[in-house]
Amino acid sequence: ILDAAVAGNVEFVAKTIRTYPCSIWRKNANGTHMFSLAVLNRQVEVFNLIHEIRGWKTIRLVQVDKNGNNSLHMAAMPPPAESLSDVPGAALQMQRELLWFKEVENLVTPQA
Repeated sequence: ILDAAVAGNVEFVAKTIRTYPCSIWRKNANGTHMFSLAVLNRQVEVFNLIHEIRGWKTIRLVQVDKNGNNSLHMAAMPPPAESLSDVPGAALQMQRELLWFKEVENLVTPQA
């Protein structure tokens, strides 16, 4: 399911969560949750799917990986190169990244 979230396979993620609700709590070897992986890999549809799940909002505000990074940190990290290739020009790429960061920022309160 984590690989599906990273790849943006929202159908697989949705079916898996419906069938196995506990799968939403899966983490990778770094302790990064599925929501943060979707943020890091700019998978908007997976991000939206997980965002809409009841009860998940409170949890994602405090989740951090083994390096102390939360979803807002993930949004600020450089995107995968392939996600930039569909946007021409550095200025438009930067604008897209800023919009993505703001979207995540609206949903995630940094841990103090």
